[in-house]
Amino acid sequence: MDKIDKLVLSAARQYFDMPDATPQALSVRLKSEWGEGATRGYCFGNDGEGDGLEAVLKIDDLGVYDSDLDAAKQAKKDGVKLIPYEESYRGGESKHYRFLDTQDNRTKILAKKSQGIES
Repeated sequence: MDKIDKLVLSAARQYFDMPDATPQALSVRLKSEWGEGATRGYCFGNDGEGDGLEAVLKIDDLGVYDSDLDAAKQAKKDGVKLIPYEESYRGGESKHYRFLDTQDNRTKILAKKSQGIES
C-alpha cells in the first residue's frame, strides 16, 4: 500500500462515514461511486469544456489532489494511457496529458483539427 492508497482510504473513511471499514469494503464503495480509478483518488469523465473529451478528473470530495492535472499525472504513473499534448488541439492543461487515449477521443480531436482548431 503506497502513500496514495493510504490518502484515498483515509479520505474515503471520512467521506462515507465508515471509520472501521476494511480497505476492500472501501474499494468497492469507491468504485461504485466514481468508477475504476477512484481507488487512486481520480475518476474518468467529460472534462466539461463542451467538446465531449474524456479526461482524468480529481475526485473533489476526497481531496487527494489539488487539481485535475495532479490527478492525471498520477493516473499516467499508474499506467493509464493518455494522449500526448502534441496530438491535441487545445492549449492549457491539455499540454499535460489529461485526455484518455481512446478511439472516441482521438476521433473528436481529429475532427477539431480538421476544422482548423489548433493549440
